[in-house]
Amino acid sequence: LINAGDIAISAGASATVHGPAGTADAIAFVSNAIQQTASAQSGLASANFDNSGTITIGAHAFASGVATAPFAGSMAVNATAYAVASYAIDQTASAGSGDVALDLSNSGTIDIAATATAAARIGDGGTAAGTAFASVFMQAPVYQYGYAPGGDIDINAVNDGTIDIAGVAAATGANGIA
Repeated sequence: LINAGDIAISAGASATVHGPAGTADAIAFVSNAIQQTASAQSGLASANFDNSGTITIGAHAFASGVATAPFAGSMAVNATAYAVASYAIDQTASAGSGDVALDLSNSGTIDIAATATAAARIGDGGTAAGTAFASVFMQAPVYQYGYAPGGDIDINAVNDGTIDIAGVAAATGANGIA
């Protein structure tokens, strides 16, 4: 894979509940956004990833619970947001009786992000209410793996550019959990 331009891959989820009770759930999931897999029974299994451009990979979830009239008794307006970005760039190779060579080179910009925002409140700009839960999970955002039981494995990663990996969760409510 050779990239000298712009690649943008994203998953977005948004959920809103308006009323005296309810729950808004938003889940955004990105996995193996860019995946290279090479295999060989014998001989060389190789994969090359060269980025001199811009790659943006993201999972973004937003959930909002807004309590509206009639306000009677205890209101149960909740918001839950989950964002997952795993194995965003995934490079693997296997060779039965040969060798494996993986090369990852970045002289550009790679941004991998997962953001989750949850808000539970009374009215459109009002007081915090209910439970807001926001969670982010990232596993091996840039992953390389080689398997060669009968040969050699050569895995290289060179970064002469910028790699930015971020996970951010924010929750606002009477009970905010992030």
